[in-house]
Parts: sequence; C-alpha cells; structure tokens
Amino acid sequence: MNTLEVIHREESIALSEPDVLQLCLIESRSERTRVEYERDLRRFFIWLLKEPPSPSAIAQFMSLSQSMATTVMLRYIDAMRKGTDAFPSKPKAPATINRRLAAIKALVRIGRQLEKCNFTLEDIRSEKLQHYRDTSGVEPQEIGKVLSLCAVSTVAGKRDYALLLLLWENALRRNEIHLCNCSDFDQRKRRLKILGKGKVQHEVIHLSSKCSSAIADWIK
Repeated sequence: MNTLEVIHREESIALSEPDVLQLCLIESRSERTRVEYERDLRRFFIWLLKEPPSPSAIAQFMSLSQSMATTVMLRYIDAMRKGTDAFPSKPKAPATINRRLAAIKALVRIGRQLEKCNFTLEDIRSEKLQHYRDTSGVEPQEIGKVLSLCAVSTVAGKRDYALLLLLWENALRRNEIHLCNCSDFDQRKRRLKILGKGKVQHEVIHLSSKCSSAIADWIK
C-alpha cells in the first residue's frame, strides 16, 4: 500500500460515522459485562422508543436536553422499581437497577466523548443496596456434613466433592469456577488459575492438598 492509499484509507475511517453502541461495548473489558450491557441497553430502548438501540434510536436519545434526559431516567428507574419497564414482570432488585443504569451511563459517556451527546447522567443516583448482616459463611461442621453426602465412589460425587471444597476453602464465585479449564489446574504445585470478576488476566490461587487431590481424582 503506497502513501496516497494510506492517506485515503485514514480519511475514510475518520469520515465514517462512529457506532456509539459498539464503541461502548468495546470499552468494557469483560465479555460478561459486554453481554449484560448489550441486553440492558436493548431493554432500555425498547421501553423508551419501542425499538432496539439502532443508530437512529441512539441518536434520538442523545439529542435530548439535560432536563428531558434526567426526566427519562427518573421515570425509567421508577418503572424498574414497579416492574413496569420494557418487559413487565416483578419489581427489579436494586443491584439489577444499578447495573442497567451503569450500562446507560456508559453509553452516554461515550456519546459525550464523541460529541454526539450534550447531557450527562452522572447526577443520577444509584439504588441503595441492602447489605447482609452476617457474611461469616458456613461453619466447618456444617460444610463437613454436606461433604459427607457426596458419593465419592461415583463420578458425579467426585465432581461435587471437588467443587464444594474448591468453593468453600477459597471463597470463589460460581462463575470463577465455571470459567476454569483442566489446563488451569496444576496438581504438582497445587495451584489453580482463575479469572476473577472484572479481570482480564488470570490470577493464581493455592489449594490445600485435600482440595488438590479431590480435583485430580475427579479429572482422572
């Protein structure tokens, strides 16, 4: 490719209309976050404009004034609280509402950076989350009773026993184990590579000999 072709190619890229939605999703590092944001934005636009977030629908939303955008968001929050949003069902939990607000705020932030939007949603407050009073977890005696129910003479029992030990001893999230492959497990060094929530690189956790042996037994 000669210099003239490079210049024309760069001009073509610069003149193309940016896809605000795609750029918003690209900005999210986690694949799971991208999937959730895409679904949440779809629900918001169906509630607002009765159509998915097409470029024209997004442009229409971005053209709102500050006061109108604030009004729209407050009404949407109220609809989610009452369960009368795009897919009417039951009232949405505060964590669900906050995640959907985060998706919309991310879209608006990208729109502002691209000079497609003149309002901000940073003053829209998130829902207050109800914190659990007791997060001490299960007592050793109780988890021992559960582990004793695993029929370790069967493949399913070996799997359940290894999973329960892995969850309880390392305080892992379900999805962190769900994303693991056999290649992430090192029996000799008793280590497991996991992808933590919101992380893009694996981190290594160290396993007890009991947990490592249980995983190796199930894999075998």
